[in-house]
Amino acid sequence: MNKIDRLGVIAASLCAVHCVIVAFFPWILTALGVGLLATGWAEWLSTAAAIAVAGIAFVLGFQKHRSLKLAPFFIAGAIALLASRFIEESLGHHAHGHGHQALAHEAEAHGHGLDIHVIASLVGVTGGLLIAWGHFQSLRILRKLKSEA
Repeated sequence: MNKIDRLGVIAASLCAVHCVIVAFFPWILTALGVGLLATGWAEWLSTAAAIAVAGIAFVLGFQKHRSLKLAPFFIAGAIALLASRFIEESLGHHAHGHGHQALAHEAEAHGHGLDIHVIASLVGVTGGLLIAWGHFQSLRILRKLKSEA
């Protein structure tokens, strides 16, 4: 059980870091030769992984501690991650899946600027952090239960 929450902290934190890098420092991915990580499919994959791990961890944790107070973190985080993806998709409907740089150029060409792109990234970061916080809290509750037993 603790392993899934630890994996969840890593997945959600990487998701949040990814959103920051892609939004504000996309050249880092290109310089490292991993520009592929800024594509839409890679972002959907990381979003799905973070949400799936969170869901599994929540269910397994709930079976042990029977506390629903973690649900808002996981639910709000999942909604924020999905909202971030849908915002990006709506912004880049003409970018044909070529990642954030294409989205940025497309947004500028249509007068959107990068504001919507930055907002989507900040929503994604918030979602990742909410999920990571939920995992941290789950670990804390499970440790407390273990020490009381």
